[in-house]
Amino acid sequence: MITYERLCDLLVESAQAHGLWVTDSRHFIALPTTERTFEMVVVPVGWQPPHDIRARLDFTWDAAYTSITLYDQDDLCSLYHDEHEDCPHQKYAPHIAIELEIRYEFTPPEAGEAPEIAGALRRILGEQIPSPNLPEIKFEISYVPDSGLVIHDAFAFQVWTLEGEDLVEEPDLSDIFEEIQRLLWALYNSGYFHGQRR
Repeated sequence: MITYERLCDLLVESAQAHGLWVTDSRHFIALPTTERTFEMVVVPVGWQPPHDIRARLDFTWDAAYTSITLYDQDDLCSLYHDEHEDCPHQKYAPHIAIELEIRYEFTPPEAGEAPEIAGALRRILGEQIPSPNLPEIKFEISYVPDSGLVIHDAFAFQVWTLEGEDLVEEPDLSDIFEEIQRLLWALYNSGYFHGQRR
């Protein structure tokens, strides 16, 4: 099975191979569960900051996956009982799957512009991404007494699942990063997301 570290490296390498610049990458660990999370932000090579349009990718790695990569699933039994004893837990082998979450982030519009921006996003997403995996569009809105409705965050969100052979051998991530590259340029060229400089 592929390791956490190698999957992180593959994501960075594949992004770079598809003309994307990794502007930020971080690792997090949840101390109570020892779950690990990797996050990175990408834009097309040549875009100058501030990056008003960007893609943020992250995945969470379960502690059980680390055990399996260190000991192999069959060898885990030796940590708990003698090899000649019955192994009741073996039939409950975990289904190993990684959800790679992708957020296409852009400058939040004014509340009055939200319907137009949402319509433009639906059109762009429909043109660039096959329908089964179309991202959801989300606006985080609050009401401020003096200002009315305010949009604090705006993004399109989708999930790619890596499982089975993708995690035994090194996965081919080309489809994911080709789509990210294509969609970021489509958002830029649409003219709706002002402020992005090349």
